[in-house]
Amino acid sequence: MAKTQALPVIHISDLTENLEAVMEAASRQPVAVLNHDHRPVLCVVSPALMAQIAELHDRYELEALARSRLESVSRAVNIDVNDL
Repeated sequence: MAKTQALPVIHISDLTENLEAVMEAASRQPVAVLNHDHRPVLCVVSPALMAQIAELHDRYELEALARSRLESVSRAVNIDVNDL
């Protein structure tokens, strides 16, 4: 596996022949898969890293939702927390 831009890379045509090595490398860091034009077409990542990415995405989506709701604060109703 070659290394460019701080990530190990593999050519897409070599992927099936070296799948176990790619999965092993991906357990340590992402592996970029290059197409025939030597451009990245996908990254292989570990399940743990994918879970972290999904968590960050969920947080981003929730933050965007919260920000959009804050824009409508003029319609908000004040309540006392003890009344809940």
